Amino acid sequence: MNIRRSLTIASAVLAMVAIPLVAQSKAKTGGPGAMTSSGHGIKSMAGAGKAACTAADVQDMNRMVVTGRRMHKPLAMIGSVQLAGPDGALTCTQTSGARCTDEQTAALRDYVAAESKASSRPFFIVREVDKSTPL
Repeated sequence: MNIRRSLTIASAVLAMVAIPLVAQSKAKTGGPGAMTSSGHGIKSMAGAGKAACTAADVQDMNRMVVTGRRMHKPLAMIGSVQLAGPDGALTCTQTSGARCTDEQTAALRDYVAAESKASSRPFFIVREVDKSTPL
């Protein structure tokens, strides 16, 4: 294999790895050209002051989803909810790996709010698609 061909292959491999990493980095930092941090238009807040949710809050939400799966059909196929940014942006993923549907994110919003209502740190999830609760 000649050197020119080796460099071309190495450049192609580097591009396949570097481009997604740069996009991911921009999404996390909110830099120029950043994608929306959640990709789903979902933000989470907690407590009376409605501060952005923490990683521990999102773990609690995932526990609630697991509990709610038996009672609420839309929650059954939610695989995980993850914190996507420091502003409380969330990603919601189905068990298949696909993005959660609007029905699933609505069920998540309603169920998490109801389950955490009595706690000292209730959760609030707002969805971009809800006209009455814009982000």
